[in-house]
Amino acid sequence: MPTLQEWEDALIVPRRVHVESSPILVQQVEQRLLRRDADRQQRGKQVAPRKTILSHVLAFAPERDLQIIPLYLLQRLGVVTTPAVENLADICSWWAYFRYLWAFDVPAPGTIGSSLRLSQEARNIDFHQKGLLSDQVGVGVAAVLLGDYLNAPFVADVSVAMNDPLWPIDLQFNTSPDYLFFDNSQTNLFIVECKGTQTTRSASLDQLCRGTEQVPSLVFNDGKTPPALIVATLLSDDGTSVFVLDPPGDEDYLGDHLEKPERLSQRRWKVRDDKEFARATRLISQAKLLSYPGADEAAMEKLNQARALPELGRRGAPRRTEINENEFGTFTGVRQTVGVKDRVAVEVFQGLDRVVYDAVISEEPQRLTEEVQRFREIASTAAGVERAQPVNATHDLNSVTVRSAGPDGSLLEVRVPMP
Repeated sequence: MPTLQEWEDALIVPRRVHVESSPILVQQVEQRLLRRDADRQQRGKQVAPRKTILSHVLAFAPERDLQIIPLYLLQRLGVVTTPAVENLADICSWWAYFRYLWAFDVPAPGTIGSSLRLSQEARNIDFHQKGLLSDQVGVGVAAVLLGDYLNAPFVADVSVAMNDPLWPIDLQFNTSPDYLFFDNSQTNLFIVECKGTQTTRSASLDQLCRGTEQVPSLVFNDGKTPPALIVATLLSDDGTSVFVLDPPGDEDYLGDHLEKPERLSQRRWKVRDDKEFARATRLISQAKLLSYPGADEAAMEKLNQARALPELGRRGAPRRTEINENEFGTFTGVRQTVGVKDRVAVEVFQGLDRVVYDAVISEEPQRLTEEVQRFREIASTAAGVERAQPVNATHDLNSVTVRSAGPDGSLLEVRVPMP
């Protein structure tokens, strides 16, 4: 069993992650796509529609090493995977923490800038569980990159949006992208497909190829086409590599405003109502952010406003929330204790800054933008470092408590006691 110091180091020591978005990567994926097309044609199969133009992403080009803190990665994963509805929210909001707290290795004492690696236990799980872990860590990595380096900390599930019959666009494909990431003003907006594997670079290239068939282009009435990113994370024994591509559509489409969605091509759709798109995606994102700390009724109200309600079963009882004050601020949220391996009862609190919470409820976009910025500045100062991934740790004789503050006002706190 790890010591308390090992638990702390595994969760809050920054790790090196190599990110690549280079012309060479673009060329390798394009060549692989051409070979796949030729193989399909030889076997008499239809070539799948996909993006035909690939590009690197300037923020990560051609390659760079970044620092990612495992606890911060899990915090972002928890927010992204929290459902925007209260149904089963208790389960869905917590599983990423309890499942993956043990997933990262313990860096050697005194090491600085060691690579992000999975623990031996995580590498030894069975094939199907390994695939799930890879995909979910890939979602967390994508959320870190989008929030910290592309200033798009808010997220909306494409699947939730598609359940709305009044959604101002209809993606009629067998597959669709995972998420929409954006800032509150939607000056920055990205359509994102997340991938993950523990095998080889070649497998990541194959995932990038598949991503070109899953990420569509959206064209707005003003001609804007937001970037559609594919983020593939490779968790190898040597460390973590991330491959990022932007598969843009063809030239911008400029046309008349439409009363209903119009498919411009196999992979390009025009948004019929730019303002409604922005309004609904913001509300879905806010519903997720409210569901994260257990504010289920407020989250449901946001979804009612977005007109994006999936079919719900019987509603559960409201979750009991509490107030948590710490160095990062004052948070409202929910707490859960679960016994995990080695008879350790891990206690997790997930919350939302009270001032940010009030700003979300207020439905004043500028107020929310200002309060999120205020929170980020306070969290960075409280962490004692100038970085976008604020974490800290406190100790007592029998436990260690680690915290991570997200760029959207959310908080993850984990307390690990000795058995």
